Amino acid sequence: MHAIDVTANPRKDEYLAENAGRFTAEAYTITLDGNHEWKFERDHVIEVLEHAINAASIGGVPGDEKKDGSFVQYPHEFRNSELLNLKLYKKEQGTLYEYPILLPFMGQRVPFGPPKNPRNPMQPYVFRVVYTINPGSGIAILQGLIGHKDKSKDKPKDPEKGSTPFALAKQFY
Repeated sequence: MHAIDVTANPRKDEYLAENAGRFTAEAYTITLDGNHEWKFERDHVIEVLEHAINAASIGGVPGDEKKDGSFVQYPHEFRNSELLNLKLYKKEQGTLYEYPILLPFMGQRVPFGPPKNPRNPMQPYVFRVVYTINPGSGIAILQGLIGHKDKSKDKPKDPEKGSTPFALAKQFY
């Protein structure tokens, strides 16, 4: 069996074409605490969609949290229990999935950002693409970009009672 580089983008043009006209902002912005804003370039986000499909083809890649004694695998289904209003998503488009966004580090994009380090500003596993898969082409279709407040150093100090653990980038609602 051949090893696969989940960060390769041999089908980048196909992903761009399949997602043409969807959320065309040059950059997507998200805030987790109302003060700090994170920005992700559209091309970078589209590349991450291909990484997600690559990772799924090898059974996923491990995350940083355990469930039932083993590491959670990405990508996995995004259940949307919080009922985030994903502007262009329609139920007939199929299952929603989530996959962490790679972050730039030392001139490279490494899976899930660099290792945890208190002096390091990167936040692995915090920001994720939400997507569906076109059954005909196998290409991921962008549905949203979320931030996981509970995993972020920028989480609100006093979250509102009943508030959701996820924030949705403003371009997607």
